[in-house]
Amino acid sequence: MKNGIWKFLGEDPGLPGLTFRPVNVEEEKCQIDEVIARSCRADGMDVGRQMRSCGWRPLTGAQAVDHRESVAAELNGRMVAYAELRPMAGEGQIGLIYQMDGYVLPEWRCCGIGSALSEHIEEVCRRLEHKAEPRLDACARGVMTSRRQLLQDRGFIIWRYRFEFIHSNLSGVQAREMPAGWEVSDEQGEQAKLLEIRQNGIPAATVHLFADGMEHCQPGKEIGYLEIEPLEGTHLDPEMMGAILSRGLAASHARGLQQVLVNVDVNLPENAFDFGLYVELGFQLDHRLLMYRKNL
Repeated sequence: MKNGIWKFLGEDPGLPGLTFRPVNVEEEKCQIDEVIARSCRADGMDVGRQMRSCGWRPLTGAQAVDHRESVAAELNGRMVAYAELRPMAGEGQIGLIYQMDGYVLPEWRCCGIGSALSEHIEEVCRRLEHKAEPRLDACARGVMTSRRQLLQDRGFIIWRYRFEFIHSNLSGVQAREMPAGWEVSDEQGEQAKLLEIRQNGIPAATVHLFADGMEHCQPGKEIGYLEIEPLEGTHLDPEMMGAILSRGLAASHARGLQQVLVNVDVNLPENAFDFGLYVELGFQLDHRLLMYRKNL
């Protein structure tokens, strides 16, 4: 994705004075932070947590590799909304998936700005070259009624839930034994890879760790995001997942982290999900998100 895809952005004919433009995240950080923070407070969200999620970086790397695109909505020269678009992993041959995160200042809601911003983001996706139909994902908490309504009005449908678990006692985690034939290697490279899992000597899964890259993160309160990525054809049963998670938590603590987040995506129906594995490991449920998707 290149900044050239934003060249069609300009004034929105339906809202006089409203314009869209690409954003330089580093140079305009203060304005972006204000929009995100005020938007989150209006929705009753944890401001620090949400702002941190915009700054994840590989824990062991010197710099983050960031492929997201950012756009601002301005009304008479003032930033009133902000959105990010980033490519996600594709699923089979269906097409490329994009994640959209949008924030609108509370005093400028319910006047069409959020919908116009979403429309422009959708147009960006359509203008990219694809071998198959692209899809756009977005998420909302249950209390975010205005955002849920906006997504529904734009043709998004709920397709799964996302549970966000947090572990705040890493020092008490005991790494579980791996079943026979499985082994774990601790990675010390410059990428986000934390652990590599092998079965009978063949790579089967990778554990990635991303750390909080926001400047306001306080010493002793470092938080990381743990991600387990099974390789194609690998099935991880609950026992194996428990062993890998425990190893990942212990390795995170060894890196100096105090808290770790894990996201678990659950296909409908929701009651098919078993919380037991995460409770046994000491996780607490922090958020439940509604995951929306739209085929473009």
